[in-house]
Amino acid sequence: MLGRQGLEVLAVASGEDAVRRALSESIHLVLMDSHMPGMDGVAATRLLRQTGFRRPIIAFTAGDQKESDALLAAGCDDVLNKPIDHTHVQALLERYLRPQTGSVRSDVEDEDIERLVPQFLAGLPERQRRMDSACIHGDVETLKSEAHQIKGTAGAMGYPKMTEQAGTVEALLKTGAPDWGQVRGELDELNAMIERACSAAVTSPRSHFSE
Repeated sequence: MLGRQGLEVLAVASGEDAVRRALSESIHLVLMDSHMPGMDGVAATRLLRQTGFRRPIIAFTAGDQKESDALLAAGCDDVLNKPIDHTHVQALLERYLRPQTGSVRSDVEDEDIERLVPQFLAGLPERQRRMDSACIHGDVETLKSEAHQIKGTAGAMGYPKMTEQAGTVEALLKTGAPDWGQVRGELDELNAMIERACSAAVTSPRSHFSE
């Protein structure tokens, strides 16, 4: 979607990479993910601001208000919530980038998202495996991280109910002392949604839009 607006996008794999690229190249705007390997979004934003980086930094998060507040306090200028709202993206780009970007046609947006759906679905079985293993071993952080990633992506791929269910699982794990029986039940429901989505995609590639 960004590329179709004539923007050059530089993707990085970690918070350390984000800081290094932002400081070494002509970066006009940073979309700062809250969860990254190594340095997280809060730490990376804080370090960029401490080193004098003054270009816009937009927090990119599927977290709650507390997470958004932490990113804003670290120095982010605004927040873009997952799943992606194209209208909000456009408004932020027009506000923070000059010259203003043109509007993106909704049919082009749909085409871009549809191309990403198979990649999203292909990664779900491995996420299921990691979540099930984490639940069996009481690994709160791994299960919470996997649920968070699904929550932040599924809605944009055409699976809003999956986003909602992943959010339910994540919320149960933030209580400090999760009820693992309840977690197991909600995770089973999430797994059922994943299996239905993957099965439907095999029989009808466009069926995810009807969820």
